[in-house]
Amino acid sequence: MHFELFDKMGHMRDQSILLFSQYELVLVLEAQEKKIKELTSAVTPQVLVEGDIDELVSKIEDEIRVEPLHLLEDETNVEQTEVKVDVSQDFRRAVFDRSRPFYVDGVRVTYYVPFKGDTELLQCRPNAFSFNPPHARIAGPELAFDYDRADRDVTATKAVFAQDLSNVRQWIGNSRLK
Repeated sequence: MHFELFDKMGHMRDQSILLFSQYELVLVLEAQEKKIKELTSAVTPQVLVEGDIDELVSKIEDEIRVEPLHLLEDETNVEQTEVKVDVSQDFRRAVFDRSRPFYVDGVRVTYYVPFKGDTELLQCRPNAFSFNPPHARIAGPELAFDYDRADRDVTATKAVFAQDLSNVRQWIGNSRLK
């Protein structure tokens, strides 16, 4: 899935996805509950009497465990690269044909925030949510926040990143079971 979205300052966020928006968390957890019932009902009385109960419980737990998301914010890394930035939709610029991209030299600042937990939870919408889910790239065990700046103002990305990270924190909090 690929989205080209603009942040509040009109700067494009390329290749980010809408987090917490593909599946209903309650339905995913209900499916896990159903799986628990299926796994436990498949256990024969003979296994209960003769088997190692601790081993059986551990095996079932390994299959159904959902690790909650936890951001490792103190391990955040920042990377800066030179890019071509499309400014065709920036109405402060004299672009005559806005139906086509118009590229200028710029900079991309990427903030990588490691996380622990089940990556799939980043796709699950919690019961409490807003209609403004966060955007980021899922890059392995990290969330990557990309900010393209035609004006090369790296410092300006810090405030936008802080706001985006706060939004992710809120959605993760809403995903936790009380």
